[in-house]
Amino acid sequence: MSDLNPATTSLACGLAAEVIRRFGAVRLRVTGCSMLPLVGPGDVLVVHRRTAPDFAPGEIAVFTRHHRLFAHRVVGKISTGGECRLLTRGDTLPENDPPVTSGELLGLVTAIERGLQRLHPHAPAGWTLLLARFGRRSNVALWAMAQWHGLRRHAQHRLLRIFPGIDATPQGDGVIPELST
Repeated sequence: MSDLNPATTSLACGLAAEVIRRFGAVRLRVTGCSMLPLVGPGDVLVVHRRTAPDFAPGEIAVFTRHHRLFAHRVVGKISTGGECRLLTRGDTLPENDPPVTSGELLGLVTAIERGLQRLHPHAPAGWTLLLARFGRRSNVALWAMAQWHGLRRHAQHRLLRIFPGIDATPQGDGVIPELST
């Protein structure tokens, strides 16, 4: 939502929150880079409603904060005043976010759609973990990962122009709200 004014961003955030609360699922387009290399700008996240006690470390939670949407990995849970709160952090960020309350929490990322692919949102391991940790320490590495992600998306779009009969959006092609990671 980076190119929208604050009023439009707030409205889109509220709409996505209402859709998931009322219907149990929503698809959101990513604009941020904090979850690279697994999730990057242009990816679409499939989100299903879930409460904080049902989350496990390593899963990706979507939540609202300051009229924006965020998708960050769960690193732990705490109980404050009888309420379960999630501790989250973007894969390339050096510090945890403030605890996510039940009022901010929207749901769990169950799939990542990237062009023709539908990926499972696994916890980073191997090269993915190494790249995420490197991205935490180097803005140049984060920039390089974002560029690589963009090149992959561009190649998939070119493939779709060559073979126009291929449907790149497994769930249809409606308007998808965007979120920051």
